[in-house]
Amino acid sequence: MLLLKFVIGCLLTHVWVWLGHAQNSEMIWYKYGAVTRQRQVTIISAKVGTEYNNQSSHDSEAHFVYRLDLGNFPPRTVRIRAEVRPNISPDHPLRVTIRSNQGTTNWNVPLLVNSVKINYMERTLCLLDDVISSPDRQEITVVVSTSSRNKVDFTLKLFEVEDFTTDMNQVSSLTGVDTATPVYRFVNLQPFEKTALLRVKVTSEDQDVCALISIQPYLCPVLDMERTVRFRGSYQSMLEISSFIIDPDEYEHGVFIVFIIPETDELCGISQSKSSIRKKSFSFEISNQISEIKIAWEVILSVVLLVVLCAVAIIGSCLCSVYGDRNIQNKIIKMKKFQRLYQGTYRVTTTEFPDECEITSSNEATDAPASSQNIIKDQTDIEQIENGKSKPRPKYVHELATTAKDREQLKLFKRMFQRSDLYLWLVLMMGIFYTIPAIQLMLSYQDKLLTSGDQDICYYNFLCSVPVGVVRDFNHIFSNIWYMALGILFVILSAYRKSVHLKFITELAKVDPAEVSSEYGIPQHFGILFAMGYAMVFEGILSACYHVCPTSENFQFDTTFMYVIATLSFMKIYQFRHPDIASNAYKVFFGLGLIMFFEVMGIFFGTTLFWILALVTYFGLSLVLTSIIYHSGRWSLDWKIFPKLARASYKVIKQRDFHGVSKKRLVLVIILNLINIFFIVYGAVFQPGISSFLLGIFIANLLTYAVYYIVMKVYHKERITWTTVIYIVLGVICWIPALYFFVSIKASSDLSPAESRNLNGECIVLDLFDNHDLWHMFSAAGLFFCFMMLMSLDDGLFYTPRDQIHIF
Repeated sequence: MLLLKFVIGCLLTHVWVWLGHAQNSEMIWYKYGAVTRQRQVTIISAKVGTEYNNQSSHDSEAHFVYRLDLGNFPPRTVRIRAEVRPNISPDHPLRVTIRSNQGTTNWNVPLLVNSVKINYMERTLCLLDDVISSPDRQEITVVVSTSSRNKVDFTLKLFEVEDFTTDMNQVSSLTGVDTATPVYRFVNLQPFEKTALLRVKVTSEDQDVCALISIQPYLCPVLDMERTVRFRGSYQSMLEISSFIIDPDEYEHGVFIVFIIPETDELCGISQSKSSIRKKSFSFEISNQISEIKIAWEVILSVVLLVVLCAVAIIGSCLCSVYGDRNIQNKIIKMKKFQRLYQGTYRVTTTEFPDECEITSSNEATDAPASSQNIIKDQTDIEQIENGKSKPRPKYVHELATTAKDREQLKLFKRMFQRSDLYLWLVLMMGIFYTIPAIQLMLSYQDKLLTSGDQDICYYNFLCSVPVGVVRDFNHIFSNIWYMALGILFVILSAYRKSVHLKFITELAKVDPAEVSSEYGIPQHFGILFAMGYAMVFEGILSACYHVCPTSENFQFDTTFMYVIATLSFMKIYQFRHPDIASNAYKVFFGLGLIMFFEVMGIFFGTTLFWILALVTYFGLSLVLTSIIYHSGRWSLDWKIFPKLARASYKVIKQRDFHGVSKKRLVLVIILNLINIFFIVYGAVFQPGISSFLLGIFIANLLTYAVYYIVMKVYHKERITWTTVIYIVLGVICWIPALYFFVSIKASSDLSPAESRNLNGECIVLDLFDNHDLWHMFSAAGLFFCFMMLMSLDDGLFYTPRDQIHIF
């Protein structure tokens, strides 16, 4: 019986072929384990552009055979569309299989996406290998089958893709792309110079639907599904903007641009889809970005500009320095005139809670207890009292190590070293041991970016990201040269100032050491100044490391030395009037280490519990540190400070004892605590990014103390030189645009990669620099002028006897 059926089937097949050569039908036996099933196969000689309506079931399938004539390069291709009726169950879908010379691919229809059933499917077929290897015989077979016992009606159509090849500098559009209809286009790169970089820019107005954009080499099959796109080329998630830089050297023939709509929006950082219609339209363009030669010339121009500005800064700073007059004899004459003016010897004394410095005569100062004398001393003119007679000590710090003969001199050297020069060495050690692992980590990030193709790893401004070699974002790394160059420049100027100061003191002692004293002006300590300059250099290095691959996890590389710079600047201002009681470097850097520990905990474990612990600790430390500032010289940072703070608070609050309260210093303490309380409340309510939060705290406290210091100088009618005023004006001029460019962010690691790309913007200077690059440049210049302002802030007191200088 079976043999009879087979013979009849063959006869009918021959009849159909003889009548119209339209389709063939065969009976094929399939074996599923121990069960043998019979399936009817219908072979149809199909035509491109014709729509076919047919049926399939578990015992029948249809084979559509297409012979194509698409020609050679540049490639043309076809697209297939299969559709079923809405009543078809996804449990028994229609399976569409494409067979060609290069292999097979298959899809199921209908597709279930977020509980929504999609009854159609479209795919573009990659036939490049077929076209190149056998252009005269381009044949593919579409097999339609199903496991459903019921008949499944389907519609099938194969049609040629129009505008499959995209031209340069031409805006192309795609409409209605959804999860079931991924699309890709071909870009021919052969006509373009290998030295030019090309940019692919994709935009969309459908910001509520997530997409995947992929750039893939000239290979088949093209990976156009969400689960496979990660295995070739590079890709980005997208909401509004996506951008790639293409190096023609890496793509010999051309590239495919693939557009995919994922099943959910989680890839773009959206937990709940805002739109129930998962369709998206695109506009895309391939354009010339920048040539390698142009990059080189713009880099050279930037370096020349920086060198010229540094040269001008060196010349201006040297000429305008208080030491700029080379005629030291004239300075000595001025010193003698001031000494004759102030014939009496004065000392600056304080009470237990000073309101302001009081000037008393030498006899009164002698009678005063030693603990109450607060005399500003320089490392070049310290004297030792021995057996009631004055015995000169070594004039310079470096002499103390070789001439110290007793314990007191060794203690003095140790104390002065810890309060000034040790800052420099700790900054250098911290910078070296922090930078080396940072470089290793960022090189690892860079390698992962290049090998995986996942461009969601790094938060670049992709619209202004210039690759050079293996570095994907050269311009944002290069712009940090301003921090490094101006930091080195400040170190040079500090070294020049120190050498001239020591030369001046030496010449002063040679002329009249008995009559002319060196107790004039603010004591000159250069250790913290050098530390500030090197901290600025390391800020540039670590910021460059961060910009190799910016993420929220390594953002601390970009901020750590900003904390150090703010702390050193604060300590330098405090050291001006408190050189003998400034905190030693060990305690300061230990505190910075604790802050960095809290920063790391906040990055990886930023829970509500963390913020409670961090803010409580912050509040306690702010009270302790402001108390130390208020009781300058009498309280130090140790375990005894807590009972001292309790007793002082009890004395003021409970006993109403305000005797000896320093009103001016109290104002500073109140303002600092109010600012810190504001940050505590802000952190508790918004729980912002921990790195930016800490940076804001450091800057706010530093600015408050700097303004307080300048206001007190004006209050006490101390002279501020015009060079200092110029530095302040130049600093303000630099900081205003710097802050503007800082808040005009073009990428944010606080968002998802796709949301961050929505902020991306074009380069605005030389096709190389964007807002953040200009932030680097202007903020580096602003920091430099602020450093110079601090260095020259008390130059107006150069000829003022120290016993006439107020402490505040």
